[in-house]
Amino acid sequence: MAKKNGTDILIAKWVSSGTPAYKVLVCLRDTSINRTKDTIDASSKCTDGYSESLGGRKTIELAISGVTQFAPASGELGIADLRTDWDSDLAYDYKIYSRSADANFVTQYFNARTASLNETYNDADVAQFDATFAVNGGFTTVDPHA
Repeated sequence: MAKKNGTDILIAKWVSSGTPAYKVLVCLRDTSINRTKDTIDASSKCTDGYSESLGGRKTIELAISGVTQFAPASGELGIADLRTDWDSDLAYDYKIYSRSADANFVTQYFNARTASLNETYNDADVAQFDATFAVNGGFTTVDPHA
């Protein structure tokens, strides 16, 4: 079984201004993908006392946390970019990918808006952030900008 180090997984946002390209969200610590599906109660007297359910609406959220970067390098995105995205309430194109070539981790593309952004500044740790992206639709392996 192939294993993957989580530090090798990156998130990048499509930026069309200047030279269009995917720009990486820097200094991530954690990334998680949460897939949920509503269930619809389809029980009736015909189900002999057993419950039955149908699949309902699917929801995908991608959550990240990281060390706050106030001055990211060229080609990278930091906290100011996340603040702008949250404030704009627009959806953007992203990709989640492996830093190294790996046939076991397929690059996935998605469209999402920043649903939440939390910044933490305390005297016992470096400045940090947490953000959640509400994914529109699902993931695809086809780059919408190729």
